[in-house]
Amino acid sequence: MNGFVSMTDSLKVRSFMTGESVVPAQGTHIPIKAGTVHVWSARYSTLERYYSILSAHVTPEEIQRAQGFRKQNDARQYILRHGMVRSVLGKYLHKDPQKIQFVQNVNGKPELSTEGPVADIRFSMSRTNERVCLGITRKSAIGLDLVKNLSGYPFSAVGHHLFTPGERLWIAQEVPGRRSGRFFRIWALKEAVLKATGSSARMMQEADLANIMTDTYLDGWYPVLKGKSEMLFFIHESGCGSGHHRVIAVTEWSNRTCLNGEPDTGPGNCFTCL
Repeated sequence: MNGFVSMTDSLKVRSFMTGESVVPAQGTHIPIKAGTVHVWSARYSTLERYYSILSAHVTPEEIQRAQGFRKQNDARQYILRHGMVRSVLGKYLHKDPQKIQFVQNVNGKPELSTEGPVADIRFSMSRTNERVCLGITRKSAIGLDLVKNLSGYPFSAVGHHLFTPGERLWIAQEVPGRRSGRFFRIWALKEAVLKATGSSARMMQEADLANIMTDTYLDGWYPVLKGKSEMLFFIHESGCGSGHHRVIAVTEWSNRTCLNGEPDTGPGNCFTCL
């Protein structure tokens, strides 16, 4: 069964994938309208060319945190992705990247501080050891997850603990050599929904995606089931570089309720950015 729900106002997804876009020119202001998702994507190897710029955008606290990594490469990637997030958000907020303030929600995830004008900007970041992706919306909660299809990953054991029977059946219906692809699609979608709602990790087990999964990538509005209730998301799946899969989940803020069963009282309770 296809869970697509037709709506007159479908969100538009715009991608930025060049180094020049990831590090916008000084003084650039990037407008974003409600009903639009901007996705910024870059390889670490591309960001390396802009290390001097990006490292100047992070805070002393972030530099100190990076110095705590045992491996130099991990520390450098931390600086690159945090510098990228600050650089890009600064263009939407029209603010010095280093002065952007983040707070942690109840689940320990960072989000923009509500102090000062933030123009209803929401964001979600995900990364692998090769690539960073940043999703940005206005007035809508967003969750973005990026995964790499790893050969040899024990997806059957993981799926047994975290996926519903219907999801495991959908994976099993694929030929053995392609089942890992279905696993990572569900995994990324669950993570994206979790981030968009600010739910705890238990949502990975409770949300059931079996009724909306199809052979083709999802791109539209779909109901995500949790028990006897459901929540509507705009879901957009796509590739993102070699061997990578990206999922965006967005829901209108005014119509949102938490999948964790708690009332939606604002960013501090439900909205999660990663």
